[in-house]
Amino acid sequence: MKHLKSLGLTNPRKVHFNLPVPLLIEHALKRGEGVLGNTGALIVNTGKYTGRSPEDKFIVENPKSAGEIWWNNNKRFPRSKFEALFRRITSYLQNRELYVFDGFVGADSNFRIPLRVINEYAYQNLFARQLFIRGSKQELKAITENTRAAYPVDFIPGAVIPGTGGHPRTIIFLTADAFGVLPPIAKLSFEQAMNYKKN
Repeated sequence: MKHLKSLGLTNPRKVHFNLPVPLLIEHALKRGEGVLGNTGALIVNTGKYTGRSPEDKFIVENPKSAGEIWWNNNKRFPRSKFEALFRRITSYLQNRELYVFDGFVGADSNFRIPLRVINEYAYQNLFARQLFIRGSKQELKAITENTRAAYPVDFIPGAVIPGTGGHPRTIIFLTADAFGVLPPIAKLSFEQAMNYKKN
């Protein structure tokens, strides 16, 4: 809670830290955030914004890292605007139920970065839990206070958490159309895969 207060979140109604997948789904259902499909997957209508927005990647300008950023693919965001937006968000989150996920970005333990994701909705926290690397209880204790639908890896028998491995030899893109229909799986050549990545 000390970290939340340092961010300006001084008055949350209730905070849920690192809930497991079944509880996040249960919370999402109880709160009316989504429904269960016939396969048991959580289905959420995200409204107007249904996918990622590649043109909406903003990075706060910082002289120390400015030379490391690919500015053709990211937009500069002045620190003053970030601070104003940050105050607006923390004000909005006061007296709301919050969900917190602690984990890591980066599969290589030599370069991984700890992160904390704070959400208003359980389904958003479920997405973060499935997207980022979950640490062991010991690893999560080491994270300091300063710091699309996916198949849960812990549903796979014999899975090793955090589920990192070497470079993949086979990649399967499971992308659905606007109606949730998956196309048939096709084997792509290297060139086809690279073309798919560009689109």
